[in-house]
Amino acid sequence: MVYLIACDHVKEQTYPEGIALDDPRNTTQREFRDLLIKAIEKHAPSLIAEEHNEDGLKRKNLRSVAREVASEMGIQHRLCEQSIEAKIARGLNGVPNVPPWDRHKAMYKYFLSEWPIREDFWIEQMSYNLYLRVLFICGMGHRETLRRRLERYGIPVRIVYKGQKTARRVDQSDFPAYKAAYRDLRKASRRVSTL
Repeated sequence: MVYLIACDHVKEQTYPEGIALDDPRNTTQREFRDLLIKAIEKHAPSLIAEEHNEDGLKRKNLRSVAREVASEMGIQHRLCEQSIEAKIARGLNGVPNVPPWDRHKAMYKYFLSEWPIREDFWIEQMSYNLYLRVLFICGMGHRETLRRRLERYGIPVRIVYKGQKTARRVDQSDFPAYKAAYRDLRKASRRVSTL
């Protein structure tokens, strides 16, 4: 069983190295910590996994809230995202830098081509724990596509947190294109079993 927790990577999932979690600047991260503790108490996972990698945390000098909670509660923790080098080697380059009028198309293509590869990698990283109880933390955009992917593999899923409505990871200038591309992706993922 996988319990999905969708979040904003910056505003909830991580906080800056060198600043205590109880610092006033980390209000949403503390709220996220409390949410994780409640989810752990309710669902008793054997693994807490998350969409992140060690490279990203080190490069940006960030700490993982989930890693700290897992350590405090004596639960196994795993970062499931591929390293930057591994992504590049697999041709995962993110959304290309294109003119604004092509952003929707570029983002949709990115969602269709790269998200399945990334999500399958996360599933592979959790593989032997998937038939136990796993608490998986991912970005808000992945909650539906990852849920459907897990269900297609016969793995039961429950979304326990959808993320903060006000949290937006996407640059405001890209938000309309992101939102439209994501809406199209969700429609397509309902029709096509390969997403």
